[in-house]
Amino acid sequence: MREVARELRCPVCQNLSVADSPSELAQEMRGVIRERLRAGQTPEEIKAYFVAKYGDWILLSPRPGGIGWLVWVGPFAGAAAGLLVAGFAIRRWSRRRRDAAPGAADPALLERACREALEKEEPPPGAMPRSPLETERVQLYAALRELEFDYRAGKLSAEDHAEMRRDLGARAATVLAALKSAPPIPAPEPGSSSAGASAPPVRRRRTWRLAAGAVFLLAFGVALAVFLSASLRPRMEGMGSPTGDFLTGTGPGGISPDSAGTMAQMETGRPGDEAAGAMPGPILAQIQEYRARLAGNPRDVAALLGMAGLNFQRQNLKEAIDYYKRVLDIDPGNSEALASIGLILGGAGYVDPALSAFDRVLAQNPNDPLALWSKGWILYEKKQDYAGAIQAWEKLLATSRLAPEDMDQVASLLIEARKKLAAPAGAAPAPVPPAAPSGSR
Repeated sequence: MREVARELRCPVCQNLSVADSPSELAQEMRGVIRERLRAGQTPEEIKAYFVAKYGDWILLSPRPGGIGWLVWVGPFAGAAAGLLVAGFAIRRWSRRRRDAAPGAADPALLERACREALEKEEPPPGAMPRSPLETERVQLYAALRELEFDYRAGKLSAEDHAEMRRDLGARAATVLAALKSAPPIPAPEPGSSSAGASAPPVRRRRTWRLAAGAVFLLAFGVALAVFLSASLRPRMEGMGSPTGDFLTGTGPGGISPDSAGTMAQMETGRPGDEAAGAMPGPILAQIQEYRARLAGNPRDVAALLGMAGLNFQRQNLKEAIDYYKRVLDIDPGNSEALASIGLILGGAGYVDPALSAFDRVLAQNPNDPLALWSKGWILYEKKQDYAGAIQAWEKLLATSRLAPEDMDQVASLLIEARKKLAAPAGAAPAPVPPAAPSGSR
């Protein structure tokens, strides 16, 4: 069981595996894995079951196929490219060092460089355009003059002076040899600036490379910001994960369409297709009416709640959550939206966020019928907290004005909960409670 669970991602603690996550949903998933193993299913069949329910996102290691190949091949391709670039850079560096080795210098040019460094006076800066080779020659001559000054001042030994003079002279001789073969630089026209003539082509190429790199980084940052803004959403207090939608393979609140459909079937006892069914005429007329109202006023809370309620009844839970979220954006304390989202979250296995949503509603209105019924159902079905469920349903009967048939329904649920509370441990579970009383919605 732990071997299979280590390969699955916890939908609640998305940075942990099902084996390591302490969430209640992970505990339930471990129980499902254990039961299916006992039933004779293979680990691959169990993982396929969770993939069908949550999508490939549930796998901590993506499958080596399709876009998943990028994850498997990308690091090796990047490492190979990095080795090639490093090898190319080391080769160029070693070639430059070899070309600049002292043994490669002409003895005559070496003597000339050491002599000119002490005798030749350099023209003032800006007097003539200088190529990169001329600039390097001037710097090497200045280093040779400083070396002679330090030696005469007694700061260097004869051995150090000879070795450093030989090295600098060889580099200067190499530059002189290059200057001999280089074409002469034309003199600037009167009144023209020498800045353009003195700008080396290599530096201009580097400037263009830096500019191209900056544009690439800017485009990458913009694309990253767009994708992150599409995949992240504000965390509702005590509810859900901050991630959702297409990058994580889940819908709002971390609920995938498959798991939402499974929750709908679990709550109603009907298959999802049958629950969705063909849309009756009155419901279609209501939807058209709400859409017309929202077209005129997108912040019409009553119309948003109406659309959410219709989608909730037809088990279009993803659409219902979207409308409830729009209501909470306008009215963060709306009790109907909070309680309904809590009911959907609880049915999908997010028990603690669901109870937190009910508690927020009951903190505003301790007698809210939908929050009381939903809290009792979650405590009864998901946590097996029969005493808590009895307390919530007794308060619902005592404080809410329900229709007679709804009161009978809640009373029957209370009887079942009291039986479960009095039954010995290990007794068979009671049937799943029916949908919420119509008067509490």
